[in-house]
Amino acid sequence: MKRLIPYLLAHRAAYITSWLLLLCSILLGVAIPFLVKYAVESLRPPFDSAHASALAGAIILFALVRAMARTASRRKFIGLSRAIEYELRNDLFLHLQKLPPLFYQRMRTGDIMSRAVSDLNAVRMVVGRGLLNACNTVLILPFCLGAMAWLSPRLTLYTVVLYPLCFFGGRRLVKELFRRSRELQARQARLSARLHENLTGAAVVRAYCQEEAEARAFATLNDDILICQMALARTRGFFLSIMTALGGAGGLIVIYLGGRLVVAGEITLGSFVAFNSYLALLLWPTMALSWGLNLFQRGLAAMGRIGELLDEPPQEDDLAPATLAPPVRGSLEVRRLSFRYPPRLEENEEGREEDGVALSEVSFQIEPGEWIAVVGPVGSGKSTLARLFLRLLSLPSGTLFLDGQDAAEMPLDEYRRAVGYVPQDAFLFGESIRENVRLGGVELEATALEEAIRRACLVQDFDQFPKGFDSVVGERGITLSGGQRSRITLARALVRDPAVLVMDDTLASVDLATEDAILRELRDVRGRKTCILITHRTAVAARADRVAVLSRGRLVGMGDHAELLRAGGLYADLHRQQELFKDLGAQ
Repeated sequence: MKRLIPYLLAHRAAYITSWLLLLCSILLGVAIPFLVKYAVESLRPPFDSAHASALAGAIILFALVRAMARTASRRKFIGLSRAIEYELRNDLFLHLQKLPPLFYQRMRTGDIMSRAVSDLNAVRMVVGRGLLNACNTVLILPFCLGAMAWLSPRLTLYTVVLYPLCFFGGRRLVKELFRRSRELQARQARLSARLHENLTGAAVVRAYCQEEAEARAFATLNDDILICQMALARTRGFFLSIMTALGGAGGLIVIYLGGRLVVAGEITLGSFVAFNSYLALLLWPTMALSWGLNLFQRGLAAMGRIGELLDEPPQEDDLAPATLAPPVRGSLEVRRLSFRYPPRLEENEEGREEDGVALSEVSFQIEPGEWIAVVGPVGSGKSTLARLFLRLLSLPSGTLFLDGQDAAEMPLDEYRRAVGYVPQDAFLFGESIRENVRLGGVELEATALEEAIRRACLVQDFDQFPKGFDSVVGERGITLSGGQRSRITLARALVRDPAVLVMDDTLASVDLATEDAILRELRDVRGRKTCILITHRTAVAARADRVAVLSRGRLVGMGDHAELLRAGGLYADLHRQQELFKDLGAQ
């Protein structure tokens, strides 16, 4: 819970106001039974109607003011909980944006969503109703018990004797509530992850006729949640029963022993009525204590799960003073670059899971404006090299240099403004085509957008979009073809006018005519941009000035297309295989 202290301190003035309103409500509530005591006693002869009326009016006034103070304090507490939830959600989202891509390959999206939604709701309940009930109980207990002791110390002792037994017995139940709450939240996260995967992969599920199998798997997870919820409800119900029994036992003691004290003349009838009023006043805080403890246990478990996300170290950046002096020329040097994936993520490099080494001692230079193609079979390290060029992976120091500066020591946002990236997986947001293209460039002029769209050869598809470039593409661009998605991501990179453009197999999903048109458009700016084409197709590599050939993470060839064909080796073999498949496809 110490993570919440900064958020609570940021609203300390509002919380102090809420506590003062709550204290005012409690003091008025404690005063009302005293007025009732004197009102009851005023009914004895000689009866004074004016005095009784004044007391009745005072009771009504106190009750009205108490109701207003109580309502205001509750509004304050609940409103503050919403504000803290809002701030914590923003901070969590900002932190998630700074985490390295490897984290998202390890963590399931549904689990993250569960923590960012349901767990945050549980935390909100703690800082709202949980704190409200805790403060109410802590403040009202000493005042009520003090007033009860003033009325009858012996009766007070008889009433509260059961409280310590309940407290020590409840400690064990609280631990059980915490364990079951955390287990429930973990199962809900698994259900959210399964639901997210099925919604995003609905087409695959239907294509393989797996609707019933997925429904059974979902039902199994749902059954697990139901079992856990019922176990939690039984534990909570047992705890609530103990607290209810405590209140009932205290009431019986007061009625029996208090009645005897009144008959014996040790206390007045007014004191007996007031004592019962105080007991009723304590009943709700006692009941709320059990509910509040449950809220705190669920909130503690939820905050622990959120804390696991906040404890993830962000990607290191912006620590070095080095800056790029504009204009960026775009010269690159790869110097003895080696990279190994963490053990749990070895399989993420294109299915390769031998020893975790994705790149080993790779070195080459790229001149400003030069086109370099990176070619190799599956698992050779091409995509890893592309991610390292954009520092989507942790770049080892002294292995990549841009315009002579160590890229690992440059501010990350500044470096990425100079290096554009078109990923292999063309991801689009559920916005319009125009908004997807101008992502990260809100202030760009319309001419820059139109130029990027033209160079990405999107203009030829204009008639296919119902509202032109203001057409909404749907979630992940579901309404578009694969080639259209790739060209939109290409336009997104071009609109920022980067000095270096990294294209990770971007043209694989477009037809040959469109591919040729795109490369011609890019050739118009090749004098200004350094271009790195990550591809498995030698036909695309032939358009580059030079070709870097990778095999099992090592650089095994470097030269232009013709030189590599004459030299034989892996590149020549890949070219012959692709030409053979091309001829067979033409027959």
